[in-house]
Amino acid sequence: MNKTVSINRVKNFGAVYTPLYIVQIMLELSGYNKDILEKHILENSFGDGVFLKEIVRKYCNVFTNVYGNKPNILKQHLETYIHGIEINYDEYIKCINMLDVIVSEYGVYNVSWDLYNDNALNFDKFNGKMDYVIGNPPYVRVHNLDRDTVKQMEFTKTGMTDLYIAFYEIGLKQLNKYGKLCYITPSSFFTSKSGITLREYIEKYHSLSDVIDLGKIQVFENIMSYTAITLFQNNKYFDYINYIDYETKKQQLLPYSEVFQSGQMHFDDLEILDLISTINTYYDILNNNCISVKNGYATLADKIFINNDFIDDNIVLPVLKASTGKWSKMIFPYDSEGNPYSEEYIEEYYPSIYEYLISHKEKLISRSLEKNSDWFLFGRSQGIKDTFKNKIAINTMIKDFNSIKLNQVEKGMGIYSGLYILSTYTYDDIYNAVYHSDFIKYLKSLRKYKSGGYYTFSSKDLEKYLMYRLH
Repeated sequence: MNKTVSINRVKNFGAVYTPLYIVQIMLELSGYNKDILEKHILENSFGDGVFLKEIVRKYCNVFTNVYGNKPNILKQHLETYIHGIEINYDEYIKCINMLDVIVSEYGVYNVSWDLYNDNALNFDKFNGKMDYVIGNPPYVRVHNLDRDTVKQMEFTKTGMTDLYIAFYEIGLKQLNKYGKLCYITPSSFFTSKSGITLREYIEKYHSLSDVIDLGKIQVFENIMSYTAITLFQNNKYFDYINYIDYETKKQQLLPYSEVFQSGQMHFDDLEILDLISTINTYYDILNNNCISVKNGYATLADKIFINNDFIDDNIVLPVLKASTGKWSKMIFPYDSEGNPYSEEYIEEYYPSIYEYLISHKEKLISRSLEKNSDWFLFGRSQGIKDTFKNKIAINTMIKDFNSIKLNQVEKGMGIYSGLYILSTYTYDDIYNAVYHSDFIKYLKSLRKYKSGGYYTFSSKDLEKYLMYRLH
């Protein structure tokens, strides 16, 4: 047993502990039940050992049923076939102590556990040796860690990513020729930019055999993450993925060819998968300027720039909060072309506005401003150039038709906290496309869950849908 690393700030390493019922589901899915003797199993980020505790109990029970009460031989098996890595020293010791208590019930003592207090990112002892790798990888954005620890890895070599994606690469490397990998992780990698390389691996090797989608069920306390259980099997090529919706208990065999749509993974009824395929096809063919969807203003200081009490002025415009459909007034320090006024111009021609902005200068300066954005301007340039165009605003948190907020915004009026549509189509055209059953089906298929049963979507998601619906 190695005691090389002592890190007490567990939250910095994404430690999220798994409920026992999830552990049992994963072991069952992996086939780790009866035929487990002399099979190597690893939990590569074991935390307090919730998986290892259940694994050890299973191994002891199966061994005893097969061989009877032979504690010395059982001890040798436990030391040989049960493996683990944990970076946090306190959790590492806690787990060992709990495992010692469990095996004492079988008359086994002084086990030299093959568990390591180490960083799995730099640990290769188990590579190519495991029959099973199982667990709940850390959930943490890589920018919270030293980027050097993951930049050399294939799944995480470019762009911002999540640590759990690196653990897929680690786990797959640890499998032997016929090994199985079973993780519970965020389901965001099905469609996210950070999951591109992992999806490419899955599409190339077809080794993902099972997905249990936990959907909107919040498995982990105080963690707003939507999760899925995935099972990979080495040396097998699957044409179908066994997909289970945990909420509805509905089970389907979905063809790989249908699951993968424009580089993303979608798990739905074949009818919905066909809809997604059609939407993506139309977008690829019709990607033109007839429809454009963009993000509204990002002042990074809404409470300063937006206020109903502002007096109407050439530098004050009506502004719609797309997320609520409510109107207010906004200081707009730009001309009709979207070019910023100079500080001197505002001071000379709009002295009361300038005095107001000066009174908030300290807060405005403290924003993380876009390059070339002066202290009295918006934090980001998005949406500014389209202020004097007719637009249609829409909110981005939707669960049904009643939650949709679609509003016409005439030229000379602004939009924030949502998206807006520029199009040659009429408001009625857009209205009929959005208030269509396909739109709600499409949003649900994106699986960008929010609390309260809501779904969110990006400007590109909406643009793709509208091009399909209005072609």
